[in-house]
Amino acid sequence: MWIPTTTAEKRHGMNGVPPERRHGFDFWVAYGTYDNHLNPMYWETAAPRDSFFYAHKWGPEYEVDRAIEFLSEQKKSSSPFALVVSMNPPHTGYDLVPDKYKEIYKHLNVESLCKNRPDIPAKGTEMGDYFRNNIRDYYACMTGVDENVGRLIEELKRLKLFDNTIVVFTSDHGICMGAHHSAGKDIYYEESMKVPMIISWPQQIKPRVDNHTMIAFGDMYPTLLSMMGFSKDIPQEVQTFDFANSILSGKADKKTVQPYYRVQPDNPTTGYRGLRTSRYTFAVHATNGKIDRTVLFDRDKDPYEMKNIATERPKLVRALHKQLREWLMQTNDPFAAYLPKKQ
Repeated sequence: MWIPTTTAEKRHGMNGVPPERRHGFDFWVAYGTYDNHLNPMYWETAAPRDSFFYAHKWGPEYEVDRAIEFLSEQKKSSSPFALVVSMNPPHTGYDLVPDKYKEIYKHLNVESLCKNRPDIPAKGTEMGDYFRNNIRDYYACMTGVDENVGRLIEELKRLKLFDNTIVVFTSDHGICMGAHHSAGKDIYYEESMKVPMIISWPQQIKPRVDNHTMIAFGDMYPTLLSMMGFSKDIPQEVQTFDFANSILSGKADKKTVQPYYRVQPDNPTTGYRGLRTSRYTFAVHATNGKIDRTVLFDRDKDPYEMKNIATERPKLVRALHKQLREWLMQTNDPFAAYLPKKQ
């Protein structure tokens, strides 16, 4: 069966993606993450490296315009379709967002946000000022993304496709935005790790269900296949998990652990590996193959992750250490060799 597919997505540092790296999409509008959000460049399907064009429009708005064009074509057919829209904002150049969204937050009392956030550094510090200088624009970006996702939903409804379409809203990562003295995304704190996962399918899923199952982005591959009735077609080598039953039933899955990875591409012997349970965040860091840092946070008692309790809870650290090592061995991660069998 041929399923029309399209994508409008960001690809880090790629100048025209060759066909073999387009994940089987029939139609492709790719943004190479150059972060010029108000006038981004795109490559279309078979375009060579030098054949890009400028949208002359804020990225999310342009991408949803193209997605709506695609949906209108699908309405003419009874065949199923797949559509992926990956918006770049909120991403640095936070200020590159239409003024209509900035206006919403120009009077936001930023200090009131910081008042009860011990993880936000003080005013006058590098990361404290980074948060204060960027958070209004960051919120503006999110509001713009929300509005454009809404446009897509409304088009599905107008075309009478919404009720039998699986819609997934998620993100590839969060961002610390100055919290914990970090501007970035590749660290174990909640600001970085915890992202939205909203799934709509009116014909099959009861609306407004808060499901506390922890799902990683990689789990969506087997989960979506299973939701669509293709569970028997999930390849045996897939190492992520099928949560279709949990999503369709609205009942939390008993699996309560997800892995955390921070890989340093130019030095695979250095980086973080860890686990996130329903209560704890656990991570170990290695430098050149030697473990030199262990962190453990109790998010129930310490929601802002201000106190590393690894030395206070050795028994729990040993249990999580063992579980992490087993996970790394199961996934053939060479990092497992840096973790001793017994701690």
